[in-house]
Amino acid sequence: MINDSLLNIYMNYHPEFLNSLEIFSENNKKKLLKKLTNEQNKINFHSTVAEIQFGELFNKLGFQIEYDKEFSNNKTPDWTASFDNSSCICEVYRLGKSEKDQIRSDFENQLIEELQKLPYEYYIRINFLE
Repeated sequence: MINDSLLNIYMNYHPEFLNSLEIFSENNKKKLLKKLTNEQNKINFHSTVAEIQFGELFNKLGFQIEYDKEFSNNKTPDWTASFDNSSCICEVYRLGKSEKDQIRSDFENQLIEELQKLPYEYYIRINFLE
């Protein structure tokens, strides 16, 4: 199920991520896993992660939620959320990182990847100064 995809790379940094999907219905979880597994664009992948985080919030607030529910006009909002007799559609928009933040994030990810290649069993703690 997990290969050298963006999901696999993300799982290296967030090993608990797949467990967090357990709060969703089987249908929602299936749609999300398919989207995450097939995504090859880094920005779109992180946008899907943001959608999941909003789904977690809606779920904690007690909403009945459905991911990518198709409406009659062939539109699929990220989430359809219902509570009592009311419902709404939700489109999640994720603001991009600044160039500085993206450079730092790329550096941190590359550093972690390289440290994982070391043939030693040590814990390393790194702090960054701004």
